[in-house]
Amino acid sequence: FILLLVAGRKLQSPSKEQPCSARRGNQPSFNMWLRNGLLCFLNMSLVQSAFVSSASSKYSAASLPLPLFASAPSSKEESPGKEFIDKASTLRREALEMEQKLREERGASATELNNDLPPPIYNNVKDSVWTISYLFSEKPAPKDDKEDIEPSSRFGGKLTVFFKSDGYTEIISHKPSKDDKALKMVKAWGWDVENSNEDDKDYLLFSVDVQLPDGKKEKFYMQARQESESNSIFFQEGTVTVKQDVSKSGSRWGLFSPQGILAEFRFVGNFVARPSRV
Repeated sequence: FILLLVAGRKLQSPSKEQPCSARRGNQPSFNMWLRNGLLCFLNMSLVQSAFVSSASSKYSAASLPLPLFASAPSSKEESPGKEFIDKASTLRREALEMEQKLREERGASATELNNDLPPPIYNNVKDSVWTISYLFSEKPAPKDDKEDIEPSSRFGGKLTVFFKSDGYTEIISHKPSKDDKALKMVKAWGWDVENSNEDDKDYLLFSVDVQLPDGKKEKFYMQARQESESNSIFFQEGTVTVKQDVSKSGSRWGLFSPQGILAEFRFVGNFVARPSRV
């Protein structure tokens, strides 16, 4: 405050050009010094407050939210997660393309992919799918040396069938062995489960029309014993037979021939049935 008084005193001091008599006669009073000091103090306070107000407005503007009409930020600042989403989509697309390429290279079908799954469990033949691995010959083996039957070829492969609830049988797929590609499964007939009077066991019965490599068609009958365990069914001792007239063996009953009247089923092969999927 003393410095302000001195400054006010200097502001009110007369100029050096005035004569000494004038300076002596016009000496300012103490009140004049005080007033001038207060004026200087007020002027400095106003300047300081203006400077502080300008600085505070400058630095606080950065912390204020942008107005609605402000220019939009760049794409990177606007959505930082967009780049991550794009990369994830690209990786997913590449994975799908790689999976499709592997399937084409392996030649995997829907059935082959289902084979990787565990086998299903069936408690009834109705609406069940089974894969039958078979091995049978075209003609039965001779009973004895007197029966003249030419040796025949043996065929093997896998046959997948669907036993429908209405008693019909549908062929899902057939894969003969490499040497038996000419063998064709033409049609599967209805299925049935019958109880045997001999051993009181249930047996699965169905037949298949087969076109042999030489173009001849023959009906083969398949039979397997049905067993159950832990609320699931399975088949054992699967056999393949053909129906043959007894007249072919040369037997006769007196004056009458049994041809076309009597027939017997002759064993030609075996099969194994395993539960499968469509």
